[in-house]
Formats: sequence, structure tokens, C-alpha cells
Amino acid sequence: MAEAGALFQRAQWSRAEKLFRKVIQTESGNFDATFLLGLCLAQQNQYGPAISSFYRALEIRPQSADAHYNLGFAFYRQKRFDQALACYRKALVIEPGFVEAHTALGDAFYELTRYDEAVQSYDRALTIEPRFTKALNNRGNA
Repeated sequence: MAEAGALFQRAQWSRAEKLFRKVIQTESGNFDATFLLGLCLAQQNQYGPAISSFYRALEIRPQSADAHYNLGFAFYRQKRFDQALACYRKALVIEPGFVEAHTALGDAFYELTRYDEAVQSYDRALTIEPRFTKALNNRGNA
């Protein structure tokens, strides 16, 4: 697991992916390996397999705001914006101060042309972190 984590930190996604898969073969309930496998897959634009990995991670740890958020990101990248919204909302129920999730929620609302809700989401993010650049920029576009 340590070697896979080191490869992940160095953005060597494909190599880390292989090692995370080996860990999961012997430790199927390993949340960290399953979650990080999902991140590796997403970094390689393999969103379908990433979604499967994030779902599995959530079976292991249903209260992971990060897993819900990253599942939402994978749906967003597939232009499945309603599903992304649901994931971001779940992340925010678990962790209401999750600035990135508020911003991502705004992004999904924006893509669905729900501009008022997008602005509200960006405003919530900015209430928590007033200098959060992505929320500032995206709010200006909404």
C-alpha cells in the first residue's frame, strides 16, 4: 500500500492503479485502496471504472464525503449532471463546510442552466472561504 501511495503522490496513475488493484485483491474491504483506485482511474479519464470504484468505496465507508464528492466529479465529467448534484449534496450533508463540494454543486447547476442555484452554491462556498478562486471565478460567469 505504501508503494502505491507513493506512486499516487507522484502522479504515476497507471502504476499506482496496478498496485491498488493488488491490495484490493487481498484486502477487499480496504477503503483507502478502493478510493485511491477511483482517483487514479479518474485521473486517467476512465470515469466509468472510477464510478464503480467510488461506489465500492462507499459500500465500505458510506459516510465518506470525499468519496461522494469524487463520485459526483466522475458523473460530472460524463455530463451526468443530475447524478453529480445528488452526490455533491450527499457530501455536503456529511460535511457542510466542504468548499469544493459547494463549488462543484454550483458548476453542476450551471451546466443545467439553473443559474440562480449556481450562484447560491458559489455564495455558500465563498461564505466559508471568501478567497476560494474557483468559486469567485465561476460565480462571475453564472
